Amino acid sequence: ALGYPLGKALGSEIKVTKGNISALTGFQGDQNFLQFTAPIQPGSSGGPLLNERGNLVGVSTANLEGVMFQNINFAVKGTIVQKFLAKNNIDFTTNGNEQLMKTADIADMGKKFTTQIICTSK
Repeated sequence: ALGYPLGKALGSEIKVTKGNISALTGFQGDQNFLQFTAPIQPGSSGGPLLNERGNLVGVSTANLEGVMFQNINFAVKGTIVQKFLAKNNIDFTTNGNEQLMKTADIADMGKKFTTQIICTSK
C-alpha cells in the first residue's frame, strides 16, 4: 500500500507498507472491494495497492477502527477501477508484469503515479 499517511506529520515522502490480501470481498461481503492487512492511516485513502509484481490490485479506501479491530483495511478492486476508467473514457494501460519485484523497486515505480493531496477547510 502506497500513500501519505497522516499528511505532513510523517513527512512529505511517500510511504510503503507491506501486507497481504486477506479476503476477496469487502465489508459485509461487498464484491467491489477486497480486504488487506497492510496498516493504513488517514491520508492513505486513494493510494494504490500494488502486488509483488507492481501491478495495481486496488485503491485504498477505508479501515475498521476500534479496540477489536487490527489491520482490517479495504480497497476498491483494480478491476472495478478499470471499469470506471473505461466507462468514463479515461485512457489507461495495464502493466501485466509477471516478474517479482523488490519492495524498493515497487515504491520507486509507485512514486511516479501517486501524489499527495491535502484538503483544508475554512
